[in-house]
Amino acid sequence: MRLLVIMMAAFVSLYLTSCGDDDVAEEDKVGSIYGIVTELGTAEPMKAVGVELYKGDNLLLKTVTFDDGHFEFNDLTPEQYKVNVVADGYDVASGNVIVEAARQARIDLQIKKLKTYMVVRTTEATIIGTKVTLNGEYTYEPGYVPSEVGIVYASYNNPQNGGELIKCKVDNVTKTFSATIENLEKGTYYFQAYATNKVGKAYGEVRSFQMAIVPVVTTLDPTNVLATTATLNGRIDAEGDPAYTERGFVYSKSYSVPTVDDPANATTKVRVSGRNKEFSANISSLEESVQYYVRAYATNADGTVYGEIKTIKYESPDYVIINNLMVQRKDVSNGDISHVDAEALCKNSRIGGYSDWRLPTIDEFRMLYSEKDKIPNLSKSTGYNYCLYWSSDTYRVTGYVYAYCFSFDYALVKKDQVVDHDFNKARAVRTIK
Repeated sequence: MRLLVIMMAAFVSLYLTSCGDDDVAEEDKVGSIYGIVTELGTAEPMKAVGVELYKGDNLLLKTVTFDDGHFEFNDLTPEQYKVNVVADGYDVASGNVIVEAARQARIDLQIKKLKTYMVVRTTEATIIGTKVTLNGEYTYEPGYVPSEVGIVYASYNNPQNGGELIKCKVDNVTKTFSATIENLEKGTYYFQAYATNKVGKAYGEVRSFQMAIVPVVTTLDPTNVLATTATLNGRIDAEGDPAYTERGFVYSKSYSVPTVDDPANATTKVRVSGRNKEFSANISSLEESVQYYVRAYATNADGTVYGEIKTIKYESPDYVIINNLMVQRKDVSNGDISHVDAEALCKNSRIGGYSDWRLPTIDEFRMLYSEKDKIPNLSKSTGYNYCLYWSSDTYRVTGYVYAYCFSFDYALVKKDQVVDHDFNKARAVRTIK
C-alpha cells in the first residue's frame, strides 16, 4: 500500500511539472525591445519617426515612435537585432541589441541633423479671417539648390514629426515660399518651413499662430463721392464664431491704415447697426481735394478684423453746372483774344471729355450773371477798361461782322468787331442734353 501511495505521488508530481512547463514555455520563448528616440543636442523626443528592426541584413519590422518618442517591438525570438531610426533631415541612427527570452531589452537612440548646406527660416504667419498663410525662406550654398520646399504644421509643438505637409513652389530668385490654409478649427497651431536638396531636408524654426474664428469683412468701393460727402460700403462675408457684435467703418486723412484704436482726432469710426450682409454709411464734412483712407471693420469676442483699404478723394471737375449749362472754371485763353480765335478755342476744347464747347449767348450771359458767384476765376474790369466776354451772338453791318460782349461787373452788353480783341475774354460753355 505504501508503495502504491509513493507511486501515485510521483505520478502527480510528474504531471504537474509537465503541465507547468507547457503553460509558461511560450512566454519564456520570446522577448521584446523598448526604446526612446531623441534629437541630438536638444534631447527633444522625436514623434512619428520611423524605426526599423533588422536581423542581419534582413528587415523584419517597421514602426513609428509615439508622442513621447518611445517605440516597441514585441514577441521577438532571443538573439541579436539591429535597430535603425530613419527621419527626414537626420542621419540614420543605428544600434544593436540582444533580446533574451521573457525579458525586455532597452535601446535608446539619438538622431543628428544632416548637414544640408541650406539655411531655412520660418517667417510669421498672416491671418485674414478664416484664411492663414504660412511663410518660409531659404538660402543655400552653390551646388546645393533645393528641389522641394514646403510647410509642415500641426496642433503640437514639433510639426516636422508627423505634421501635415504642404509642398510649395521652388523660387530660387526670391527664395521665399508660402502656403495658404483655410477653415482650420479654432486653436493654437505650430508650423515649420522646410527645403530638400540632394543631401537631405532642412527645417526652419518652429513658429505658432492662434486660429480664431473671426468675422470676414470686405470693404466695397465708396459711392456718391462729392466735395464734402460720400457713401461708404462694406460686406460681411462670414459672421465669425462667436458672431460679430459690432461693424462699421473707419476713415482717416492722417493714417493710411486706419483702425478702431486710432485717436479720435485722426480717425473717425462710424458704427452701422443691423445684420444685413451688405451695409453702408453716409459721411459728411470731408475736405475737398483731400485723400481719405477707409476700411470696413467687424468685431467679435476674438478681436477686430478689417477689409481692404479704399480711398476717397473728390477732385473738382474743370467746370461748374448752372441750370442746364456747364461752364468751364477758367477762361479758354490767358489774355485778350479775338472773337474768331475765341470760337476756335472753344470748339477745340475737350474739358471733361466733351467736344461741344462753345461761347455763351447773350441771354445765357444774363442768366449766368445772377449766378456769377458760382463761377470761379472771372476776369474783372480795371478802371475805365471794361472786361468783356465774347458771346456767340453776331451780326453783320456794311461788310463788317460784329459780336456782342458781356461784362460780369456791370451786366453791360457791348459789341465789337469779331477781329477786335481789346480787353475781350472767352469762357466756354456747353448745353447739358
